[in-house]
Amino acid sequence: MSITLEHLSENTIKKAALRFFKNFYKFRPRVGRTTSKFDLETSDGIVVDGSLSFLQEDGTTFLATFETTSLETKDEVIFKIQSKVLLWDSLAIALLVTSIVASYGFYYDHFTVKQIGWLGSISLLFGIFGLTFLAYQYLFQWLKRYRYIYAIEQFKKYHADEQWIAIAEDVFDEPTNPYLIELKDQCVLNGFGLIVVNQDLETQVLITPSRQEVFGKKRSAMSFLSRDAAIQRSRRERTKLWWNTLVSNLSSQRSGNSLLRYQRSYWNQILLSLVALFIISGILFKEAQDAEIAYVDEKKYENNLSQLAQTTDAETEDFVLDTPYVDADKNKPLPYILVNGEEVPQDEFTEKGGNPDIEILITTMDGEFVAYDCERFFNYVGTKYLIQESIYHSIELARDKIERLNSRGLNANCMWTGCFTDGQSAYVVFIDLLFDKKDEAFLIVKSLQRKFKFADDELKIRAITLQKS
Repeated sequence: MSITLEHLSENTIKKAALRFFKNFYKFRPRVGRTTSKFDLETSDGIVVDGSLSFLQEDGTTFLATFETTSLETKDEVIFKIQSKVLLWDSLAIALLVTSIVASYGFYYDHFTVKQIGWLGSISLLFGIFGLTFLAYQYLFQWLKRYRYIYAIEQFKKYHADEQWIAIAEDVFDEPTNPYLIELKDQCVLNGFGLIVVNQDLETQVLITPSRQEVFGKKRSAMSFLSRDAAIQRSRRERTKLWWNTLVSNLSSQRSGNSLLRYQRSYWNQILLSLVALFIISGILFKEAQDAEIAYVDEKKYENNLSQLAQTTDAETEDFVLDTPYVDADKNKPLPYILVNGEEVPQDEFTEKGGNPDIEILITTMDGEFVAYDCERFFNYVGTKYLIQESIYHSIELARDKIERLNSRGLNANCMWTGCFTDGQSAYVVFIDLLFDKKDEAFLIVKSLQRKFKFADDELKIRAITLQKS
């Protein structure tokens, strides 16, 4: 003959748990009497099976609450996978990864619509999205974030100094039950206590509450009423409860007495998904606006070139230079470039017939000199500007000054004043070349003053109009 044991009811577990708590806290310093209550509820619908409170020596009230669970109500302590939260987390992560890959490809011009076509691009994006989505579902579905336990989540909604879960011994069939292991893990993680009540109404402590606050100031204290008083709450409070129920429904949380009412919302995941979709859509729209790339048929292109070569004239082998005509019967002009550092003979720097043989002296990048006459600049139209450093009456002095300026890292040149002013015979030493606008020369002057410490009046901007002599 088999004996069937009667399952413990919640009321029986409440009484056994309360006896345990009175004994457990009897040595805590206090002032006055200890108050214990059963079946409490807040204005927001949070249910507490029992509580124990007393005034401490520092004037604050100590509050311990407990949630009891029998075999009939074991769903309160058995975890359930938050499938909707997992779904939206997977969607948000997959869309974000897809948007990052799309942005990378667009920025570095990899796997664009122009390269692999619309079908290839859409297939690639869907492939990345699908792989990321499935990988996240497979790898992270066992995170505690997705393991919802009603009793644990309800404790998180209000503040108490210590919170306990009291379960009947027959709620879990063995100590290795995965649901019991998860319940223990979450109790330790959140600082809640856990006790077991057996058929003899004896209690066994599995986990004690944390003596330090785990949640900081994130939870607020609630005002608890008896169940009967909660039913008779005012019209205003009933209206507030109705509004909170409506908001909970809209945020995917269950209301009323549903064990799923404290599930996480997923508004943030929806927002992130929309942002990722906006980025992907923007990239695809931008690629659609790009002009199509025309790829040339190589054979057809070569044939066109062959036909063009037969119908057009060949390029000329003669070149027209922009140098003045030189009459071979006259004296040969001075060489423009001094080869291998050989200087022009000294007597060629003297005036002959009122004009010097060398009218313009330019410094090359190699530190050599290039000699020109004024006709070199006859193709210039309008007024030009130069940065004048000084004026000298002989080419020797001008050349010495140019060499000193060049040794400082400046590009200096000189020009005979007769090129642009009749009746004058001097040499203007100027820095850099000629400028079309005075503003350009002014910016260079300011830069030279800062870099080479020229005085404010040491460099002058001079306007010149080149003319034939």
